[in-house]
Amino acid sequence: MKTTKTIRPLLLTAFFLLIILIPARAQENASGANQLGLRLGPYSGFTFRHWGASNLGYEISLVGWAPYRGAILSGLAEKNVPLHNGFALYFGGGIFLSSYDYGPYRYKIDGVWYVERRGIPYFGIEGVLGADYYIPNAPVVLSLDLRPRFFNVVYPYLWDAGLNVRYEF
Repeated sequence: MKTTKTIRPLLLTAFFLLIILIPARAQENASGANQLGLRLGPYSGFTFRHWGASNLGYEISLVGWAPYRGAILSGLAEKNVPLHNGFALYFGGGIFLSSYDYGPYRYKIDGVWYVERRGIPYFGIEGVLGADYYIPNAPVVLSLDLRPRFFNVVYPYLWDAGLNVRYEF
């Protein structure tokens, strides 16, 4: 427990030093850019995005849902639509794998109580619709997005909105 309290401030300090010390590249075209960052929302975690030719790209996210000890690994294909003054829209879709812990499950056999935690795996399809803001003269991208998901392809979770803070390199 003590190591996580020590590691977190060090990681945050290193992240912000990278943002301050490394010069920004031109933000007019996202082509060829890699972005690594954090997603904050009902599902929070890490995200990596790469923009390729023709403003097409992909995003890989590993996010968690704290109340149920759940996690989602998703892969999305995205289209970037540049606008003016550092703004851009993006949209796309993909697939995900996830699980969540619905435990503890308690049961009694021969007078002895047992406790289990069970993880339930899920899969599904996911969409994304969002807006980027490329901060001038800084390698930082701020994004707001909405990610509707369909667990096991039929059970909808439509309101996963999040704020992304990404470092572009």
